[in-house]
Amino acid sequence: MDLKLLKNRLDSYRRKSLFRKNDREKDLAPKYLEKARNNLVGMQIDFKISSDDKIQKALNISNFTEYDWVIIKGYYAMYHAALSCLAKLGFKSENHNSTTLALELYFVHSGKLEEKYIKVLEKVRLEKDYVEKLREAKQERVIAQYNVSVDVEQRTAEWILETAKEFVDRMEKLFEEIKS
Repeated sequence: MDLKLLKNRLDSYRRKSLFRKNDREKDLAPKYLEKARNNLVGMQIDFKISSDDKIQKALNISNFTEYDWVIIKGYYAMYHAALSCLAKLGFKSENHNSTTLALELYFVHSGKLEEKYIKVLEKVRLEKDYVEKLREAKQERVIAQYNVSVDVEQRTAEWILETAKEFVDRMEKLFEEIKS
């Protein structure tokens, strides 16, 4: 994104106090990264249980599919990893869009982070939003083709398992490179 446009968009979040300088965030930065790692573990557990009948049997459950939560946890792993890097710079972000914009401004435009990570974060956020809408529709019994949505969720979950881990690993590397 054009640097001027990027700054203008981020400034609109600043005016709403959804993105601001807050040096106390520096102390919380490692906690965001820890939360990201915990989300990765949680998504791996949900995926393994959802895809393994033997585990389900051992747990005395059946037809357990939490692929939607794999996707959601994968997104939040990425989001918290991004927050950790911004917090290390002393920024507080309370909006997902402002987080992505700030990541691009402070890390991509400075050459510290590859742009592909911004695109991946945005794509995974769209997948998460889609899955949340599917979950709402399922609860309202709107979707008659439940098995089709489970198959789509499983494929998306498999992709996000890899993508989220790569993203968090990259954010952790960036985190270590940031001077406090």
